[in-house]
Amino acid sequence: CQCTDIDSRFIPSRQLGGDIFDYYWLDKNNLAIYLLDVEGHGIKAAFPSVSILNLLRSQSLNQVNFYHPKEVLTGLNRSFPMNEYHRQSFTIWYGVYNSKTHTLVYASAGHPPAVLISPHQEGRVVEKRLTTRGPSIGFFEESQYDQETCVITPESRLYIFSDGIYEIEHNPGEFWNLDQFINLLRYHYCSQSNLDELLAQVRLINVDADFADDLSIMQVDFR
Repeated sequence: CQCTDIDSRFIPSRQLGGDIFDYYWLDKNNLAIYLLDVEGHGIKAAFPSVSILNLLRSQSLNQVNFYHPKEVLTGLNRSFPMNEYHRQSFTIWYGVYNSKTHTLVYASAGHPPAVLISPHQEGRVVEKRLTTRGPSIGFFEESQYDQETCVITPESRLYIFSDGIYEIEHNPGEFWNLDQFINLLRYHYCSQSNLDELLAQVRLINVDADFADDLSIMQVDFR
């Protein structure tokens, strides 16, 4: 079950924001994937997000094994205490996919669950919300983070996203929610449409021409 395709989209809000996502191979078999969302907008949100991106790309966190997501989150929490970074925290989902064992190890800190959609018998699809307990990075110095492991079956698709993609106003005073967005993901998977088509649907649901928050999404297809 090799990971054969990764697609992503980012739509900024009216202001500069703090969404960042990336993926890279730790070695020939292990792929690291993550998406984070810094609280707030403007330079105050964008600056720490770039610092975090550089730390993760260079694997520069001290005493951290980047194959173990919970160690990555613990290392980030140690490196970005909120009281030293303008009282800003951030959420993150971080996973490592092993293409030999077909397993995904993941951990999250206050972030929306990643959604794994897989084919099932009788033409149905099943969804799994991949999340672990743990507060946003920066809130508490001694925060503990867990990690979980799941098996990836062929033809599965993983979606990782920020909350800006579903916390939208679809009627004046009425807001969309995560469950409704996941229903759209299930339809998107079954119709084999692309991310542009998915985001076109989200734009139709959003009552405003612009989004109030940044929105980011990554789509990982497994064969």
